[in-house]
Order: sequence, then C-alpha cells, then structure tokens
Amino acid sequence: MEEILIRPAKAEDTEGIMAHRVGIASEPDTYVSYTAEEANRAVEKEREKIIKQLKEGDLCLVAVSEDRIIAEIGCSIDHSFSITCHTAVLGMSVERNYRNRGIGSKMMEEAIKWAQGKRVVRLELEVYAENGPAIHLYEKNGFEVEGRKRKYAKQRGRYYDSLIMSRLFG
Repeated sequence: MEEILIRPAKAEDTEGIMAHRVGIASEPDTYVSYTAEEANRAVEKEREKIIKQLKEGDLCLVAVSEDRIIAEIGCSIDHSFSITCHTAVLGMSVERNYRNRGIGSKMMEEAIKWAQGKRVVRLELEVYAENGPAIHLYEKNGFEVEGRKRKYAKQRGRYYDSLIMSRLFG
C-alpha cells in the first residue's frame, strides 16, 4: 500500500498545489468554487500567497503520495480587523481516488489542533449543499450548519447552493 504523508506546505510545493487544484476542478462532478483555468493562475503569485500565509502563521498542509500532492487543507485568520481576528476560515480538497481513506479526517484533526493552538473561537467554512461526504466529515468533526447561500455557484449549466458551517471553541 502506498504511503501518504501529511506535512506543512512549502513554497516549492506551489506547482504541485496548482496541479492538484486543476485536477480537482476538472473532475466531472466537482464541488469547488473555481474552474480549472482559474486554478491554473500565475505560479509566482500563488507562491507569494503561500509564503505570506506561512509567515503569518496560517495553516497550510498538503498530503503527498508518490511525490504528488493529492490533498490540501488551509486555515487563515484575517488579522485586518481586530473584531474578527478570533475567526479562521478553512478550505480543503482531496482528490477523488484518495477519498474515503481517512486523509480528510487526519487533515481535519490537524486543522482543529491548529485552531485551538491559535485560540480561534470560530472555525468556519463553506461547502456545496450537495457534497454529502464533505458535510459528513465536517459534522463528524463538530461543525454545524448555520445557513444556506442559494444559487451560490453556477456550474455545468445549473445553480448550486452552499452551506455555511462553523465549529465554535470555548
């Protein structure tokens, strides 16, 4: 069985992260909020974004299999406003062939540990309302649905709703 390593992202991972995102966005029933073309943006701009996130102490993890990034998770705190710096936003993706193998659960555990270590009070995310497996993962990890954005995205000729979910600490 192949080994899957979950580790902090590095600036050198930029091309691999972008390739992962393009792959996710290219899946026939994808649930991401960008197209493959949008995921394949300027490498240097993305590298700078990753470096900035790491310098600011944000969480940026990747899962690697056979030297290829197959999943990522990130949590960011927006320190621009003092009244919301207790809130972190989470985003994650796992390639189709690696789902239901515990990778998302392990990455989520790391994100929750990170949030607790940063004294985050609110960890929030958005998920397509039709993405049952992801919703199950989030609920299993203490997230609750707070609301619905109707017609949030338009893909494949139809509209999709998204759910706003959060986990509160303390």
